Amino acid sequence: MAHTTLEISFHPETLRLCAYLAFYVMVAVSLAVTTTTVKVDLQSSALMRTFGYNNVCVFWDYSPAREIAALVFPVTEYLFQAYVLTAWIRAYQSYAEAEVSLRYLRAVNVISPITMTLLAWVRIIFVIDGEQNLLGHTLGFTALQIALLLVAYLNYFYNEEVDLLPFQGTLGKLGARLLSLAYLVSFTFITYMKMLIVFSIFAGTPVVDTTTPSGAAGAQFVDIAWMFLGAILPAVTAWQQRWKTRGIRIASSSPHIGADSKRAEVAPLSVPA
Repeated sequence: MAHTTLEISFHPETLRLCAYLAFYVMVAVSLAVTTTTVKVDLQSSALMRTFGYNNVCVFWDYSPAREIAALVFPVTEYLFQAYVLTAWIRAYQSYAEAEVSLRYLRAVNVISPITMTLLAWVRIIFVIDGEQNLLGHTLGFTALQIALLLVAYLNYFYNEEVDLLPFQGTLGKLGARLLSLAYLVSFTFITYMKMLIVFSIFAGTPVVDTTTPSGAAGAQFVDIAWMFLGAILPAVTAWQQRWKTRGIRIASSSPHIGADSKRAEVAPLSVPA
């Protein structure tokens, strides 16, 4: 009995890096369309009126940039979803080879589906018009913030358990651990501050008065810091970890009975230990 085996090998971090690159492309396309075709004064946008400043989101808030960005964004979303899913599979492989603990695997089993759900909800930014309902529009970006923070935590604990922290070869284990923890604490704090500023404004009890130049500048600083920590630095670590941590291999085996048989019993996908 002959067998046909299909094997696919790749690295989850490649998917994460491609997801960030796709996001950068979406930003560039949205910026180009907004600056050339959108007939709206961005200095009086809903973001400017509410928060005192514009961020990158303003470039896909108005037609036709919103519709074009909505066509491009699924590439980013699906790549991120694929990353979370393959990192989930990698966790099982690593557990099978005693590289990670059962506690970590259980955490992945809880956090991964939550993260994938949050990533799916990001698209609401293209459904709810910010000029008509800025709170609902903002919730999509909030889902992205939480999802990326959860990814950061899972990545830290995975890298810690397999003893392959970013920049460990250069800084040593202690230095790499301190750097990773500093990033995680900073990202958590900035994400908390950004959400606190935004939702306190919607609640009518702003913790920062964005109607003043100093208040708007402070809120904008938090926004820029979040973009740096959440949308730029992770691409750097994804590139580095791509070459250090393990990839995954998925194999499918199909036995064939007879050379001319049109029927084949297909084995399920397996994740070899």
